[in-house]
Amino acid sequence: MIPIILLPAGIEQIYIKIIDMKTEEDTALELELQELYLASKHWLSDIDFISDELRFFKDVIRKYFVQGQGVRIGTKLDGYAMMLDQLERESLKITARVTDYLKFMEPYVSDPAKKIGLSLIEKHTTLENDMSSLFDAAKLLKKSIFSLAEEVMWKKISNQAEQDV
Repeated sequence: MIPIILLPAGIEQIYIKIIDMKTEEDTALELELQELYLASKHWLSDIDFISDELRFFKDVIRKYFVQGQGVRIGTKLDGYAMMLDQLERESLKITARVTDYLKFMEPYVSDPAKKIGLSLIEKHTTLENDMSSLFDAAKLLKKSIFSLAEEVMWKKISNQAEQDV
């Protein structure tokens, strides 16, 4: 026979509220983990976008900047091409790391009862910083390439104006 324990009046109410609070906290944590997972998964799309842009600029340099535009411009173009290659390699590395991170996160998302360690937060923060650095470097390089393209166009316009005179 199982003994029946009678609790003083009102204790059951407190116990039920504690259980409800734990459930609400677990649900909030589960939602936060899902949001973190989805945001991290979105990084793969962001990296794909950056990779496409890098390929575009490599094509622009290869196709539209012709030889004979001066040593200074040629030197800049060589430097930009090297930076594009470096960013492309970096984006591949980050893609692999994001994929590994998503695999690392899957057990936490599928089993909210699994204890979360600091390693999850550290990995996320490191990747977030690396993503930010990649985007900042790509943005700066794009700005430099556009600036050089503008300089080349103005140079061609002035040369054409001089020839017309």
